[in-house]
Amino acid sequence: MKRKSLLFLRAILRAPFQVKLLPLLLIVFSGSAILYGQNKDSPKQVKVTHAAATAKNNNFRYTITGNEQNGYGYDVFEGTKLFIRQPNIPGLPGNKGFVTKNDAEKTAKLVIKKLSNNIMPPTVSRHELENIKIKL
Repeated sequence: MKRKSLLFLRAILRAPFQVKLLPLLLIVFSGSAILYGQNKDSPKQVKVTHAAATAKNNNFRYTITGNEQNGYGYDVFEGTKLFIRQPNIPGLPGNKGFVTKNDAEKTAKLVIKKLSNNIMPPTVSRHELENIKIKL
């Protein structure tokens, strides 16, 4: 077995430069492909951890989006970064927007309150919408 390995090594050392380079390149590219494949899931974990950590700082704000014809929604920002885009009423089937800006604002404040209390994800139920008097 050792003799075969030595013969193979001698053959590589005697080979032209391009043949020596090929196994090295193959190893490098294989290693980088493996490392790249392992990092695909990590951004999801980083976002959740980051959101939970900054929720303690209450660094959230909201803006109201939409119009009277299509309904209103809201965006929640964490600092300057968009954290949640909610163009329709959460907790209900369909794509219906809020009837009034005030309804969208009350719901955005509820979501920010949940984020500030480290409730992840900050889901909103139909019952909660009814409690804050949202027109459904």
